[in-house]
Amino acid sequence: GVIAAAALYALDHHRARLAEDHARACALGEALRDVSPGARLLPVETNQVAIDTPDVDAERLVEAAARRGVLVGAMGPHRTRAVVHLDLGPDDLGRAAEALAAAIREVAAR
Repeated sequence: GVIAAAALYALDHHRARLAEDHARACALGEALRDVSPGARLLPVETNQVAIDTPDVDAERLVEAAARRGVLVGAMGPHRTRAVVHLDLGPDDLGRAAEALAAAIREVAAR
């Protein structure tokens, strides 16, 4: 019920924004493309950016990103996911990419 109501609200009020969120996710992915040797971005098809980092533990990356004010989630031992949404403004995207890149470099250096 509650989740379905939220989904219906999003479809009714935010569907037009999906293209904008997808474009921002692509931009975030591009900004992160060459950050860490061995890092691989999965194709960006929605508002989510998945990053595989074979030399970087995902849980440690989540912690390092959080210390920099960027919330991402571990999706496996070496996969991290960032989600772009309507609360992320145009200026926030660059700062988020820089902070996440710094977090990847920090954890990869250990």
